[in-house]
This record gives sequence, C-alpha cells and structure tokens, in this order.
Amino acid sequence: MDSGYAQHVCNSASKFVQMAKYYSPSLRGVDTSTAPSGVGTVNILCNIRGRKKWLVLNNVLYVPSAHANLISVLQLLKRGAKVEFSSRDAILRNKSNGKNLFTASEYHRVYALDL
Repeated sequence: MDSGYAQHVCNSASKFVQMAKYYSPSLRGVDTSTAPSGVGTVNILCNIRGRKKWLVLNNVLYVPSAHANLISVLQLLKRGAKVEFSSRDAILRNKSNGKNLFTASEYHRVYALDL
C-alpha cells in the first residue's frame, strides 16, 4: 500500500479482469514520468484471519515499467475505507460499521496485503 500515491498502479496486464486504453496525461513519481498503457479493474485474492476474500480495485493504471504494484491509500479512503497503521501492520476497515476488510503486514518498510 502506498500512502503517497493518488492512483492504484499495476505492472502486469495479466492481473486485469477488464482494461481500456488510457488517454490522460503521463504520471509523475512511478518512474519519473510514465505514460500508463491502460486503466481497468484488478481483483486480488487476500487472506483475512484465514478466510480468502476478494479485493476489487477499480481505475487501476496499467504501467508496465513500474517497479512494483501499488495500492493507493487515498483511493481506499475515497471508497469508504478507514486505514489504521502500526509499526507491524495495517488494517483496512469499513468506515461505516468498523468491520475489518483487509490486512497488510509490514515487509521491508512497505505494507503488503496479506495474501
């Protein structure tokens, strides 16, 4: 998860369940200045307390040259999630009812979704 980036980014076309051509301007920050090749939907199978659950991300930018796949905390917040960070992990909760949606563990100074 990335708290400093405004868009979800994926570097693998095979992860997309739906993708369209991207016509907007280039991005700054992924690899200096990069033009996404597409935009679409990515489904990620996550693990929350031993249960498998799908995380559906919309408006994900396809950037083949990106060094990592990024989940934008800002986009999660805009969709109604609440994100709580600790030094070991992060918990994504439903803002309206407080239920846990997904968890991410700290791994080499980055929060990675628990798959």
